[in-house]
Amino acid sequence: MNIGCSIVLTTLRTHPRVSSANYNLFNNISQRIFAVHSNFIFDGRYVANIPYIKYGFDSSHRTPNFTIVMSNIRRPKCLIWNTPANEVSSTGGDSIYVQSIRAGGAYIISGSAQSMVLSLTNEEKAKISFRIALANLKRQEITVYSDDVRNWKSAALPSVSTRFNSLLKFLAISSPVGTWKNSFDMAYQPFIASDMNPAHPGFGRGEASPMSEVDGYWQHAEMLGYLERKSGSKGREVRLTISGHSYVESLGANLVEGEQIFVAMWFSEEITKPLYECVIEPPIKKAGYIPVRIDDTQHNEMIDNKIIAEIRKSKAVIVDLTCGVGTDAISQKIGIPRGGVYFEAGFATGLNLPVIWMVKDDIADTPNVVHFDVRQFNQIRWNTSNFEKCREELSARIVATLGVGPLVEN
Repeated sequence: MNIGCSIVLTTLRTHPRVSSANYNLFNNISQRIFAVHSNFIFDGRYVANIPYIKYGFDSSHRTPNFTIVMSNIRRPKCLIWNTPANEVSSTGGDSIYVQSIRAGGAYIISGSAQSMVLSLTNEEKAKISFRIALANLKRQEITVYSDDVRNWKSAALPSVSTRFNSLLKFLAISSPVGTWKNSFDMAYQPFIASDMNPAHPGFGRGEASPMSEVDGYWQHAEMLGYLERKSGSKGREVRLTISGHSYVESLGANLVEGEQIFVAMWFSEEITKPLYECVIEPPIKKAGYIPVRIDDTQHNEMIDNKIIAEIRKSKAVIVDLTCGVGTDAISQKIGIPRGGVYFEAGFATGLNLPVIWMVKDDIADTPNVVHFDVRQFNQIRWNTSNFEKCREELSARIVATLGVGPLVEN
């Protein structure tokens, strides 16, 4: 039950002049009223005033009068743009669930990230909204952490081709085959990473508006045969052709333009820490991506959930199969594989993400180190004596597989 409603009902229940029948009437009315306004947060930060009900008595002092006070209602707001949101609710702890068209759809934002977004520029907010929009396109839950805000705000704006493709995919998902849709809609804005909220301040000064950019994409799609446009009673409308729907289907996992590469490996101070710091991390940064290793990120969630969330946000996964070595029953050397590393590699493969394999050279051929299912894949074999060579090989592999990333230093 709504907190405010509960307080009022408790007061009435104990009032000496309120009969049981009148209390039940009030209970029924108030439950209906507060059910409509249940998406408010009572943590003292986002909602100060909730709808409430004044009650009094008529001249006989027997029948209560109920007056619904609605003047002080504050509608839920998007925590990124401070624009009206469809829903805002607590997920437990300091994380908040928000459903916002302007921000790109549904998202969860951690407490530390909430504080950080307050100081962002509109362009930086637009970069975050674009990633929220992409996650919603893929029907994936997205949680925005402080690390994400820090990384995304400094990233380059998504490429023109990525904006074009994501806009077409949104149109395909939001309107069935043959259905016309308004050609100008606030819901398009996150997909073009527009920093305008809601209108371009330079419009009229010769600068392009967000909607003129959308119209440019529609014109290009029409020229390619992906789109039809018309002007009707509802204004200008667009719809994808069959060729357009086929093109969107062909995009698959290539729609994602991520800035990070997830690193799955055994954590060992003596063996794999030097590998990460000297061989893996530098080539990732040099290629223009962010290296993400789960013990390198701050989080309060279950570690498996955090791993899955980070892999979903990644452009690729680097998997190092190096593990401990023991002996079997007949004293032969045998690998003790890290099950978590294989899980992360399998999850990435299921998402159609590229996987780059690595393993320590002097144990690579030891039984059980490299499972027979992955022996077919090319592996970068490393030793402490050839770190420089492996670093160059990994750098070339990343660029050849993914291309230059959005954070590359010119």
